[in-house]
Amino acid sequence: VSTVIRIERPILWWPHDYGVSHLYTLHTFLSRKDQILDQSEHRFGIRNIEFQKNSQNQMQCIVNNQPVSLKGADWLPSTPFPGSEKVEDYNKQLQTFIKTGGNLLRIWAGGYYEDPVFYDLCDQLGILIWQDFMFAEAYYPDRHWFLDSVREESKQVIRRLRNHVSLCMWCGNSHIHHLHETGSLGSGR
Repeated sequence: VSTVIRIERPILWWPHDYGVSHLYTLHTFLSRKDQILDQSEHRFGIRNIEFQKNSQNQMQCIVNNQPVSLKGADWLPSTPFPGSEKVEDYNKQLQTFIKTGGNLLRIWAGGYYEDPVFYDLCDQLGILIWQDFMFAEAYYPDRHWFLDSVREESKQVIRRLRNHVSLCMWCGNSHIHHLHETGSLGSGR
């Protein structure tokens, strides 16, 4: 079942230092003969994000047709045990990040995909997310069996995270492409 929802004059989501990080709440119900069989609640935001080269040939982030100055940091897992984080801990760390003046977190490829509550909090707090794939920071095989695994992981992660309004960029490969181009892999450099 699919439908189209039209929002007249939507309130746009903004990074916290550019406006209100407005979220809508969508309640859905599956029913039969006045009996609710299932229900869910999802929060979402509406925004447009583009990356363009400016007149100095530098990449520029444009949110809702307005240039945004990105001030970011790498996000490293706070624990080596995925799933052991608490909402309060995430909230405290993200609030501290906001106090530093930051508005973009790069989820570092040497870690892991964070708990869904992390992304929910970034949506609410107006923190943009640059999401690395977790195979981006290592030299990996260029064989079909590995590339098939990467393709499947990418599909699953994108499906899980794609509706988060804070997510502005997906990144893979990181420094590996450059190392291949310069011949630095395996050279001891």
